[in-house]
Amino acid sequence: MAKWFKAQPEWLKRPAIYVERKEDSAVLRQLLDCTGQTPSGFFYFLTGPPGGGKTTLAQRVIHELREGVLYVEAPSDAGQFGQQLASTLQLVEQLPNPLFLIYDYVLNIAGGPEQERTSKLSSCLSALETAARAFRAARRRPAVLVIDNAERLAAKESVMRDMLFAAQQWADRGLVRVVFVSSDDALITRLLGQSRCSKAASVEMGDLSEEQALQYLEKRGVAAKAAAQVVDVTGGRLLQLMSAVEVLEHGGTPEDVRRLALVAAEAEFQKVGLLDDTPQSAAGLRVVQALLQADNIASDQWNRLVPSPHDKEELLRDNVFARRHRDCKIVFENRSVAVLAREKFGAACN
Repeated sequence: MAKWFKAQPEWLKRPAIYVERKEDSAVLRQLLDCTGQTPSGFFYFLTGPPGGGKTTLAQRVIHELREGVLYVEAPSDAGQFGQQLASTLQLVEQLPNPLFLIYDYVLNIAGGPEQERTSKLSSCLSALETAARAFRAARRRPAVLVIDNAERLAAKESVMRDMLFAAQQWADRGLVRVVFVSSDDALITRLLGQSRCSKAASVEMGDLSEEQALQYLEKRGVAAKAAAQVVDVTGGRLLQLMSAVEVLEHGGTPEDVRRLALVAAEAEFQKVGLLDDTPQSAAGLRVVQALLQADNIASDQWNRLVPSPHDKEELLRDNVFARRHRDCKIVFENRSVAVLAREKFGAACN
C-alpha cells in the first residue's frame, strides 16, 4: 500500500520575502511549464552565480505551477541521490494535483548499504519514467524534474552518468524535462562540451538589478541611505544582501557590512592563489587589471591573458572570476570582489 503524507514539503512553501523578477520568472516559467509546448528534445542546465537566488526563484515558480514538477536537492553524498529521489517521489502525493505516480515502485527504495544504492537509483528512474508516461497520457505534456545543487552528483561519476543518460533519453521521448541547477561554471562548461550533452542547453540567471536589490532591502526594513551603502559593496547578490540584513539587525552598520564583505572577497583571492606566488597568480593579476579597465573581457582576450588550460581551470575554480554563459565573457564573480580588486590593484591601472 502507498504511504500518504499531509505536511507540505519545505521546498514548496512560498518565500516570505520576495523581490519580483519578471524577466527571470518568465524564462523559468517557460522552462518549467511544458503546457502547450512542443517537446524540445533538450534537457537544461540552469546556471548563475552562487547565492544569486536561482533556488528561491525556481521554488516560487514551482509553487505557482504545482502540477507536474518534481524538485529534488542533490545530497552532499552523491551516492545517496537514489534515496533522496525516492523520498521526493513519495512526497509528491502532498500536492493538490500530483503527478500520477505508481507508488508500489518507489516504496522501500530508500536506505540500504552502499552496494545497493546504484540499483535503487535505477529503480527510482524506472518508477519516475512509468509515472511520467501516465502523466503525459493524462495531461499531454512531459513532466519536469528539477535537480538543485547538481554539481554534487559529479562527485560520483556513475550517478552523473546515469542522470545525464536518463535526461537525454527522456528528452528524446518527450517524457521528462530534466533541469540541472548549478553554480559550478567549470563543470557545466565541461559537460556542455561532451557528446552525452549534445542535446543540452544552458539558461543563465544573473544577480538582482540594483533597483531590485534596494527593493529587497526596503522590504527587510533597511533605511534608504543604509541600503544604498550596502548595495554599493554587495551589488545584487541575494545571499550577500541577506547576510547584510542579519548584520544590520544585530546592531551592525553599513561599514561593518562593507568590512565583512571585503574580508570574504580577500579570502576568495587567497583561495584562487592571487595573493601568493602561485603558477596562476601572474596570469590572474593580468586578468584583474584588464577587468578594472572594462566590465568584461572576451574569450579571445582571456585566452591571451591566460594561455595555460591549467591556470584557466584554477582561476575559475573559486569566486573571483566567472564566465557568463550567454556570451562567454569573463567578469568579476561579484561586486565585492570588484570593489576589493579596485582597492588593492586599482593604482596599477591608473
